[in-house]
Amino acid sequence: MDIFALRGATTVEEDIPLLVDDAVGEMMEYLLRENNLEEKDLVSVIFSQTKDIRSRNAAAACRK
Repeated sequence: MDIFALRGATTVEEDIPLLVDDAVGEMMEYLLRENNLEEKDLVSVIFSQTKDIRSRNAAAACRK
């Protein structure tokens, strides 16, 4: 079994939950697609975010 470590980053124009959801979703789709992976291949995902994004936690956005 191969193990990969990926890093991604994204931005939002405004701190609105829907924008955070969309940005995180697009980032995850991109990372999976570009690395020929599927959700079932993920073991762990770690998120961090800047202090100015308060409307939605990135991990919560990913679970949507």
